[in-house]
Amino acid sequence: EVLFDLPGVMHYLQTEVIPKGSGKLGGRKGRKMGHRYDRVQKFLVKVRNRVEEKDFPLQKFEFAPFSDFNDLFQTTDKASWTYLSKYGDLVGVQSFPPGNDTQGNPVSDPRFPWPVSYHRFSLSGVCPNVGMSGGDDQCLKYESGKFAGDELKGGVSCQATDKVTEPDGEQGCIYTIELTSTVTLDALSGIRNQQCGRHNRTTAACQDYEDFLVNCTNSSLQYKWEDGKTYCSELIPACPDGCPRINGSKCSPSDQDRGLPFWLNRCNSAATVFRVKELERLTGTATGYENEDCGSYSGCERPDVEKGTGYCSRLFGVCEPCYIPGTVSKAAANVSQTPCRPDMFKVQGSYADKIPKCRTSHVKDACCVYAGTCKDRGWQASDWSVCSSACGQGEHTRTVVCPYEATLGSCSKRSPKPATVEACTSNTTCKWETSDWGLCSETCGSGEMSRNVMCPPDAPPQACPESAKPAESTVCVDHSECGGGVAFYIGIAFCVLVVVVAVVYFVRKTRMTRDMGDNQVRRADLRSSQRRMQGAQRRNVMSGGHFAGGATEMQYRPPRVTEQLGVDSSRLMASAAEAPEA
Repeated sequence: EVLFDLPGVMHYLQTEVIPKGSGKLGGRKGRKMGHRYDRVQKFLVKVRNRVEEKDFPLQKFEFAPFSDFNDLFQTTDKASWTYLSKYGDLVGVQSFPPGNDTQGNPVSDPRFPWPVSYHRFSLSGVCPNVGMSGGDDQCLKYESGKFAGDELKGGVSCQATDKVTEPDGEQGCIYTIELTSTVTLDALSGIRNQQCGRHNRTTAACQDYEDFLVNCTNSSLQYKWEDGKTYCSELIPACPDGCPRINGSKCSPSDQDRGLPFWLNRCNSAATVFRVKELERLTGTATGYENEDCGSYSGCERPDVEKGTGYCSRLFGVCEPCYIPGTVSKAAANVSQTPCRPDMFKVQGSYADKIPKCRTSHVKDACCVYAGTCKDRGWQASDWSVCSSACGQGEHTRTVVCPYEATLGSCSKRSPKPATVEACTSNTTCKWETSDWGLCSETCGSGEMSRNVMCPPDAPPQACPESAKPAESTVCVDHSECGGGVAFYIGIAFCVLVVVVAVVYFVRKTRMTRDMGDNQVRRADLRSSQRRMQGAQRRNVMSGGHFAGGATEMQYRPPRVTEQLGVDSSRLMASAAEAPEA
């Protein structure tokens, strides 16, 4: 498992968990790429590593080197397997000191300007080289000791099996761990102080992160996610991968973070100190100041009071070499070291007679804080946040802290604390507002309709220029009451319908009459043709001479005419044969 000290937790939160709204910073359902981070838990961890100074150099007293673990509790650092097999279960530490290296590059994260070191710790478990990935037959085994040849049990196994409360440093009993307090990130961020919209168009205090994410009404906290929808974020950094004032940053120095007041000014040292102190207040986290003096360790017992080097102090449970800045003999600080804790001379009796010699009594040089000789200490304030209203009256906030208050006392003895909240006016999104158009002034013909055009009541005068004011009136045309109004148009429509029906009826009637006339003429022609043919037959019979010849001639009849007349040819022939000769 990996745990952080107090400032280490804050570093992880304000650089990896909280920021959203740009690139791949954050997912829509969780605070960190979909993960549901929702609380900070405080554990009391008691450690008794059995390590030798020759294997683990002076810079890491009492701890082994840090070893990272994946989600399956498997160590990803194979180099650690050697000393885990030799020593067994160990607790490792990794320090992040402030300051720059010899090339001017920051040693620690510039997005987290913390004045001293912060740490993270690795706590080994059962079969740390395998974890939960399977393959128990490949577990590391103890090289020696009472469990020689057995698989690594994990540094806390004695607490689980024997219910011990103090580690003894033996194999399987390197540390004990106890959960002591929990604080939700909603409470830390101040989410419940924000307003969220409801289905009935009202607003209420946001219930939790999910509610805030989807329903918050503060436009300055909104951003568009990859799905095209708008969500709210606790922090939308102006420069996601750095700080505006850091060399090489692509962000403008004028860029400002947007977000909840607690997370604003991410790159400001005073604001960072305030956040760490607030987390300490909510969790009741001890700072490690109560731990034993480490000034008597080899290499720590003879510091140089003029150069400020050779000291050792303990912060958050870790004893490390440290230096004191601003001494009379200016010496280059070792970049692997951190400034000593400010109250070191109050809590470490071994340095009571080793007070540094300071170059000045200015608090900016820091040395006077250790010696207790500062004369110009006062309140330090961050920049003001973005105005909470994008148009009109709102408020902006800032962080105000008293430097070294825990060591030197409150700054209120010299001056009142400056305001942290102040009224502000913004016109970044102000524009003319318009109502719907009214009714046309005329109900039959051309007229005019109008609407209300107004500038938001809280907007500053310059927010709505007259040159951009929308029209208050326009021309309109209305025929709703022309010639009797609706009844008139209904009558017109009925008349048109009657005329159409009459025309259709007349056309169809004319067509039917013409078709009937054509049929009568066709029948008359057929009867006339029939009579002519019958007369011709009679004439042929009467003048035929011999019946045989006449009969032969009478046999001819055009098939079409026969069909039209409907007369049987055989009958005609029979009639001709029976007719008298004369």
